[in-house]
Amino acid sequence: MKLSESPSVPAAVWRDEAVRGFLVEFDFGRLSSRLRELAGLRQDELAEITGLTQGFLSRLESGRARLTHIDRIVQYLDAVGAPPDLVRLPLRGAGALPPSESHGCGSVEQIRKPGRLVPVEAADRASDFQALSVPGGLLRSRA
Repeated sequence: MKLSESPSVPAAVWRDEAVRGFLVEFDFGRLSSRLRELAGLRQDELAEITGLTQGFLSRLESGRARLTHIDRIVQYLDAVGAPPDLVRLPLRGAGALPPSESHGCGSVEQIRKPGRLVPVEAADRASDFQALSVPGGLLRSRA
């Protein structure tokens, strides 16, 4: 990369099978590391692109931190140019999930709300809490 160019993630990285797998798994640490490897970026450059700090990105890649807030995940994926058709999140240009796929396996997922469990569908309508079921857990966001 030339000094005058802003760091960026080339579109070709999204054809990489490992990148696609990490994206499906919501493994943002391994995704970040692989994106940097393919794009020839340093952590500080990817941090500049994503708006994360270099320190947080280092912890993310080492598995000591996770991206769990839906707003930060959307910001991260949008910043690195993740194609909407590869992401099951509300990125610009992405269509809504079909009802049969929105909460996985056709069953009602349960989440913990202060003092009780509620169906994801109910949490999605709640004014103070939203959740998205993903492999390995739930992504949470304050409304």
